[in-house]
Amino acid sequence: MLDALTARMHIGLTPSCVAVVKSAGWPRRAIQDEGTHAWDTGSSPTALQFGEALHSMLASMRCRGLRAEVVLSDDLVRHWMVTPPVNARSVEACRLAAQARFAALYGEGTDGWRWGADWRVDRPFLASALPLEWLVMLQQVCSAHGMHLLSVSPELVSVWNRWRRHLCAGEWLASACGGRVTLAALDVGGLRQVGRVILSSGAAAAADATDPGLQRAVEHEALRWMLDMPQRLRWWGPMSSSALLLPAPDGPGSSTGARWGCSALTSHPAAVASILTAAEAVRPGIRLATAAW
Repeated sequence: MLDALTARMHIGLTPSCVAVVKSAGWPRRAIQDEGTHAWDTGSSPTALQFGEALHSMLASMRCRGLRAEVVLSDDLVRHWMVTPPVNARSVEACRLAAQARFAALYGEGTDGWRWGADWRVDRPFLASALPLEWLVMLQQVCSAHGMHLLSVSPELVSVWNRWRRHLCAGEWLASACGGRVTLAALDVGGLRQVGRVILSSGAAAAADATDPGLQRAVEHEALRWMLDMPQRLRWWGPMSSSALLLPAPDGPGSSTGARWGCSALTSHPAAVASILTAAEAVRPGIRLATAAW
């Protein structure tokens, strides 16, 4: 009876993979069923192809009447930070600022995108956008299988909501997927800056603070944002078993070759595990994931 009341479907999408997890139980959730479907790394599946794969996977699972939570890889989402207008007093003023910033960064308007933000009038805030066709696809798939689409959340937001109490000002969050890493700088109030960098596949897989590619990317973003180098990277994403996870060095002369440390929030062994972990966030610090998003 308890399983029937607490059962949920967790869906994760990356540019090359779709994963589905059915979980139930309270207070600790357990996996009841799961499945993955991957494409060749050189291909770029469309929203329609993802929908067909999801249909096929869900057809073999008992999911009618369940609530569905979706986590999207940051490769499928656009993130940007917005500085609210001086003396802003309303969400509408912040919305106009967010749209203007989106147009400046990406050279287009927000038409064709479903977007939302962690609205703030007192400090910069995060905004994220998803192509509308992907949201329509998810709504259609859930409707076809009798599920209620409870939330759609970018991976960065899910990871932040799950781990923010373990992060400190001066640290940066690094959310990796393949050869791309989303870097988020933190201060005492929360997220300060967000950026996306491309690394070699080896750098992203190793989470190694001594890797020259990772060091250059972090230094470049710190200069671009006019911020100090992070005291530590808190890593979320794939890791090799031989990854070198370093404590924060004592100073510039550290034998590690890095001026900052790198430690893992999780070993992230598989897409299935990451979906379930991300879905365990409670009392979100960034209220961006809504059924309407």
